[in-house]
Amino acid sequence: MLNDLAGYGSVHVADHVVGIVFGSDDGGDLLAVDPSGAVHQSTTASWFDDFELIATSLIDFLTQLQQAVADFADTGLPPEHR
Repeated sequence: MLNDLAGYGSVHVADHVVGIVFGSDDGGDLLAVDPSGAVHQSTTASWFDDFELIATSLIDFLTQLQQAVADFADTGLPPEHR
């Protein structure tokens, strides 16, 4: 990610709001955090396309992630197959 940040810089996650990419969903969509701590996901596998808000804070994002992992452990199915 540090190489990508050095090569691409920050991303535009909303009007006049930039974010820093910190990961991906393993399908190519990027995850970025903005200065307020909100987490955004790219709508495509690109640093240059639109991003959508997926969590109002990093804590909210981590809570969602924790729940998805717990649900997967209980059901053996990822969210898109439940």
